[in-house]
Amino acid sequence: MNRKYIIIILIAFTSIVNAQNVINKESHSLMLTHSFSQNIDVNTSVVCNTASSSVYENSFYRAFDLYNTFNIYGDWVVTNIDLAIAIAQAGQNSSQEIFINLYSMSQYNSQIVLDSLTLLGSQSVMIADNQSNSVISVELLNPVTIPDGKTLVVEILIPDGTEDSNVLFLGSNNLGQSDYTYICALDCGVEFPTNISDVGYPDMMLILNIYGVYASPDPKIISFNIDQQIEETFILNEPEYTIDIIMPLYSELTELAPDIFIPAGYEITPASGDIIDFSQGSVIYSVTNDYSKITQEWDVKVINAPPYILDFVVSHQVDTSIILAEPFYTIELFLEQGADLADVWPEIEIYDGYEIFPASGDSVSFADGPVIYTVFNTELDISQEWTVSASEHSSIRDLYENKLKIYPIPAKNGITIDLHGSKTIYIYDISGKQLLNIYSNTTLEYIDLTNFNQGIYIVKVISSEGIFTRKIILTNL
Repeated sequence: MNRKYIIIILIAFTSIVNAQNVINKESHSLMLTHSFSQNIDVNTSVVCNTASSSVYENSFYRAFDLYNTFNIYGDWVVTNIDLAIAIAQAGQNSSQEIFINLYSMSQYNSQIVLDSLTLLGSQSVMIADNQSNSVISVELLNPVTIPDGKTLVVEILIPDGTEDSNVLFLGSNNLGQSDYTYICALDCGVEFPTNISDVGYPDMMLILNIYGVYASPDPKIISFNIDQQIEETFILNEPEYTIDIIMPLYSELTELAPDIFIPAGYEITPASGDIIDFSQGSVIYSVTNDYSKITQEWDVKVINAPPYILDFVVSHQVDTSIILAEPFYTIELFLEQGADLADVWPEIEIYDGYEIFPASGDSVSFADGPVIYTVFNTELDISQEWTVSASEHSSIRDLYENKLKIYPIPAKNGITIDLHGSKTIYIYDISGKQLLNIYSNTTLEYIDLTNFNQGIYIVKVISSEGIFTRKIILTNL
């Protein structure tokens, strides 16, 4: 490989120096780049060429891990590409042809394997001699969609120009990059995409930017955390758009600074790190995508630890206890057939700062029906009664064989409730927080759960046929 040296002209683009993600509000798109600077330094550019500088066929590659590096969540449409040209000298004409190829790749581990690439689009570009020392913008005639979670690989293919005596050096510098520049050049013995630093040219850091938009903008909040919170944040996306956080019982809620993570290309108000007063109730956060002209409000509630029973365990259970918080405040125990309901010793978990009566470990009798437990804090004048019932069953199958049917389990996108007559259906998370409340008067009621995270949920059905409680599992598999 030979280097080509000429006098250089520095072109400054201050709005994107040291940036990976930049919102371009004029073009309504988001720019992604690995380049810390857009300044072309011709002394860093290399290419596989002849002794007379005519270019052999070269392919330069950049990988854009949209999810892990650029925080792109969802299908993403590439609309434009910025390409830096250091030197362009067409031997026979005033311009020469190159090709931009765009691929998707399932996994990127700092290595580009040609067999793992799926070609999504290709476009030829004519490079004029007068475009030397410049960054040119290429609008894709057919925008390319990168599926959610995939890596975009961009190839700049320089055809063999030895017959026409073409000279072409792509623009680069040595001012930093957040991922590698790769080269493949058979005539110089580089048979597969290789980190150009590994073939002796660590200073060539290709200047290449891509622009795009979300195929279906989704103004989601990925994470929302507050220092010292005692439970994992519960984020419920469409259609509720709610966030719930539980803090210790005695925490002050007047000056909290949430740490918020949203997808690239979005802005949130109030911003991450802003000090907010949550003591008066819910706070509305707005997630905005300027170039897609979309805004979504989120209802964020931060509370002190409530008088909840978190876990309730006894010996000889055939299934775990079902705990439902407000508005029911009930617990159901399912014990083995023949268990002594008159002498049960529950182990109970509650939030710090509360007491419970009867106490955890005390013997209680369920022989005559439900037992009332009270969770309380005398100092704060907080008290909540819970109704705990116990029943005997020979097996889990015996427990769940009755008039109510729920399928499929595990579920992926939703469940069907099969029960005659009118009914009210409640869905809770595993902590007992109510997520959904639906009235139905049809025998078969389908409930869409595509916006729920995978995990275990509780379904409670109240109907003329009785009151039924079931556990369901949601999975992405």
